[in-house]
Amino acid sequence: MQVNVTGRHSNLSPEIKNYALGKVEQLVKYYDGITNVEVVIDREHKDDLVEMVAHVGHSAPLVAKHRGEGIMVSMDAAFDKLERQIRK
Repeated sequence: MQVNVTGRHSNLSPEIKNYALGKVEQLVKYYDGITNVEVVIDREHKDDLVEMVAHVGHSAPLVAKHRGEGIMVSMDAAFDKLERQIRK
């Protein structure tokens, strides 16, 4: 599984990138057919937007977004949404 973590309008610290990688790697235990996951972290004013896109085989990609205060909180919420989609 390939993982891309990018920051929009900001530079990401290695701590944030490693946290995102750790979260995404947990998805394999639910479904091993995930080929690529993109994590985009966007800082807008006071809010942080985290978008996770999981590409699964030949079907439509699974997308989860969360906007809130704090990158880690937004990342956890987006991960939970994506995890629920994969379990279905």
